[in-house]
Amino acid sequence: MKLLNALHRSSNSANRLSCRLRWIALGCLCVAQLVFAQPSSKDNPMPLFNQELKGNIAPNVSINRFYTFTAGPGDVSFSLEVKTNEQWSNIGVEILDADAQTLIKFDASSGGDRKDAKLRLDTRQNVLMRVFGPRNNQSGFFTLKVKGPVIISKNTAPTNPPVRNNTNQPTGPVLPPEKKPNENPAVSTPARSDGNSTVVTNSGISSSSVNEISSTNRLALVIGNSNYQVGPLANPANDANAMAQSLRETGFEVMQYTNLNKRELEESLRAFGNKIQRGSVALFYFAGHGIQVKGVNYLVPVGAKIEKEGDAEYEAVDAGRIMNELESAGSRLNIVILDACRNNPFVQRTRSLSRGLAVMSAPSGTVVAYATGPGEVASDGDGKNGLYTQELLRHMREPNLKVEEVLKRTRIAVKEKTNGQQVPWENTSLDGDFYFVKR
Repeated sequence: MKLLNALHRSSNSANRLSCRLRWIALGCLCVAQLVFAQPSSKDNPMPLFNQELKGNIAPNVSINRFYTFTAGPGDVSFSLEVKTNEQWSNIGVEILDADAQTLIKFDASSGGDRKDAKLRLDTRQNVLMRVFGPRNNQSGFFTLKVKGPVIISKNTAPTNPPVRNNTNQPTGPVLPPEKKPNENPAVSTPARSDGNSTVVTNSGISSSSVNEISSTNRLALVIGNSNYQVGPLANPANDANAMAQSLRETGFEVMQYTNLNKRELEESLRAFGNKIQRGSVALFYFAGHGIQVKGVNYLVPVGAKIEKEGDAEYEAVDAGRIMNELESAGSRLNIVILDACRNNPFVQRTRSLSRGLAVMSAPSGTVVAYATGPGEVASDGDGKNGLYTQELLRHMREPNLKVEEVLKRTRIAVKEKTNGQQVPWENTSLDGDFYFVKR
C-alpha cells in the first residue's frame, strides 16, 4: 500500500511538472511571436485598425499605400508622428474625395514634433487616404491617428492606388473624367516650414491624353545658388529669376528660391513634393554647383564645406531625393533640369570627386536634362545668364514645340556657340507629348 501511495504521489508530481512545462513553452512561444512577428513588405504599413495606423520604415524602400473609409460630416483630425534612431525619415499623408481631388495633404519628419491636421467635411462621404514615404528614408516607424466622425471597419487593409479609367490600367479606385484647364494658375511666393499648422489644399485633377499631356496644373521649383563661400558663381541667381518668369508666362505656378543652405534646400524639396498634385506636370530646375561621388549626384548648397569625398553626403543634397519626391507624388509628367555642371572648386581641391554629373535614371514619364554631357563641365557664361539656360529660355517660348524638340534645339545652339566644347544631354522616358506653349 505504501508503495502504491508513493507511485501515486510521484505520478501527480510528474503531471504537475508536465503541465508547468507546457505553460512555460506556450508562454515562450507567445513571447517569440510578439517579438518576431514583424509586418512583411506587403503588410507595411499595417491595416488601419481602431482609427490608428502603424508602420515600419525601412531604408531604401518607398511607401505608397491607400486606404478607404467613410468620414463626415464635421471635423476629422489627424495626428502623425515619425520616430527614428537619430536618422532622417519623412512620411506624408494625402486625403482625397470620391472624385480623387485632394482635400488635405501634410507630412511629418523624424526629429520634429507631432504633425496635427484637421479636415472639415460638410457631408458624409467616402474618402481615400494615401500614406507615402520616399525611398531615401532611414529605419524607423510611424503612427497615424484619425479622430472624429469616421466609419472605419475593424481591419481596413490597404487598397490599390487610383487609376485612370481605361482598359490598359489595373483595377482599383477609378479617377473621374478630366477637369477643364484652369486659365489662371496661381503664382506662389517662397514659403518656409509651417511647423505644426494645419495644411489644407483644394485642387482639381489635371487633364491628360494618350498622346498630348495638356495639363495646366503645372508646378515648378526653381533654385539658383550663386553666393558660395568657395567658388562663387555669377549667373545662377539670374538664371533662376529668368527661368521662373518664363515658366510663369507658360502657365506654371512657381516656387522660387535663391542661395539656399542645406536645410533650406531640403525643406524646399519636401515642400515641392507635398504640393505636387496627382496627374499634374512637375518641373524642377537647379542652377549652381553640382558634384558626383561614385556615380551619385549631389546639389551643393551655399555654405557647403567639402574637402573630401565623405563630406558630400553631409554637406550637399543627394539629387536622388528629387526623383523620390516626384515618384511619390504621382505627377503625370516630370521635367528635371540640372544646370549644375559648372567647373567647381570642390573637384579641384579633392581628387576623389568627379567632374560634371553622372547620368540619373529617369522614372516613367520623366525627362532629365543636363547642361552638358556626363562627366563634362558647362560654362557659367559671360553675360547675364549661363549659356545653357539662355538658349533653353529662348526655345521654351517658341509655340508648338514638344519638350524634346525644345531640348534638342537648345543642345544644337549650345554646341554651335561653344564649337562643340559643351553638348547638353538628356535622359528621357516620356510617354506623351508636352508643350510649354501651345497655339
